[in-house]
Amino acid sequence: SVTWRDPAGELQITAIAIGDAASAQLAGRYTLRNRTAEPLTARLVLAVRPLQVTPPTQMLGKAGGVRRIERLAWTDGGLVIDGGPAVHPLVPPDRVGLWPLHAVGYPIAPVAAAPAPAPTSVVDPAGLASGALAYELSLAPHGEATIVVVAPLRGDAPVPVPPSAGPAGPARPGSRPR
Repeated sequence: SVTWRDPAGELQITAIAIGDAASAQLAGRYTLRNRTAEPLTARLVLAVRPLQVTPPTQMLGKAGGVRRIERLAWTDGGLVIDGGPAVHPLVPPDRVGLWPLHAVGYPIAPVAAAPAPAPTSVVDPAGLASGALAYELSLAPHGEATIVVVAPLRGDAPVPVPPSAGPAGPARPGSRPR
């Protein structure tokens, strides 16, 4: 886990490997906490980009770099990269943005503004397509909201359903006192 704090809020990001060797998955949990006695509104934007930034302490024998993304699509509640499942949020985002490298406002302006319906797929012959999932969060005083995304590490891993989800799926993130 990594935690970033400022006087108004705190963002804790936790990565967890789940599943077996044949269908391993990576779950990313993003918990935003309001550290104040006042309501807090925030936008959490999770970006999918073709660039990997690896700090020297986490090199593990591999340097960061570019992983081509020519085709990026939002299908069945998840992002698909070049035809394969990539990221599936357990809570639907408020907005999804997809754009090629040459889009106006790159890297996140297309999802921040979103005056028109966002495209459900994009093709970038340069291999630098990007996307973002945007969540508009309203936190009560000392409240928190959690967003979880799952990505297959190997194979076509099934998307887990959280234990609290009923037939309609997980509830929209809300706030709760700590």
